[in-house]
Amino acid sequence: MIQCMLLMCYIFSCPQCHCQQVLDYEEIHFKCKNCHMEFCSYCLQSWLAVSPSWSTYYHNECRLLNYSGQKCFRNSDELPGNWQKSAPVLSGNNTAIVDVEAESDVDLNSNEGRTVIQLFNETMRGIQVTAIRRLQNIKLWEKYVLKRKHMVEEIGLTNIKERALFHGTDAKNISLICEEGFDMRVKTANGAVYGKGIYFSTTAYYSMRYALSSNKMFIARVLCGFSTKGSSDMTRPPKNPQTGRMYDSCVNDLDKPTIYSLFDNGQCYPAYVISYKN
Repeated sequence: MIQCMLLMCYIFSCPQCHCQQVLDYEEIHFKCKNCHMEFCSYCLQSWLAVSPSWSTYYHNECRLLNYSGQKCFRNSDELPGNWQKSAPVLSGNNTAIVDVEAESDVDLNSNEGRTVIQLFNETMRGIQVTAIRRLQNIKLWEKYVLKRKHMVEEIGLTNIKERALFHGTDAKNISLICEEGFDMRVKTANGAVYGKGIYFSTTAYYSMRYALSSNKMFIARVLCGFSTKGSSDMTRPPKNPQTGRMYDSCVNDLDKPTIYSLFDNGQCYPAYVISYKN
């Protein structure tokens, strides 16, 4: 019983005073008993960084990202903790190979399902989510994890700005994205206002405009990193004079961005396909 409880918890160090506390794996709101500061244990940002209402919404993205667990980022052999797996099969060298389904239904009443619906309904009230499919593409996931690792090494964990963002597209593109990932070569319906990249939005309402001929859209894990204002002539981000490396994304508004344009599909992983109806 004690061992089972320990598996559901982990030790978290306060980013401010480094005091350690035990947290439940699904709990991201950290309140330090020593310095009394409040942080998100996933993105390590202050819980009330902007305003109570906006911070709660922003950290709901972190809550969704957190269902994967942290082991899959520390160990390349680990798969996300929320992926559905079949029984392990042992290969000749006694290495466990886990057969993973390409897609898996997410229970709409589970914590994970409710978090997806909450993010979706923030700007889509009155629209019913009918199904959520979790995409479990090992090839795309490994590419994303490697890019995330490199970004953490280059700019630090707090600066990778990993978010859960929406992406709407024509119905004919959905299966190809599930198999091969997002592709900046696919023509965008918005005319590539912020650069000739892959577009994501913080709101489902905006992405619905581009969910042509289908009632489906993606929620993607996106490594936004350092952003700059985008323009239609950009084929890649300009160099950041402060860091000497290229910006990681282009946005519509530097103060409170709602649209992101990315130029490297390693920075974005198609995590969920949401089906909905009026």
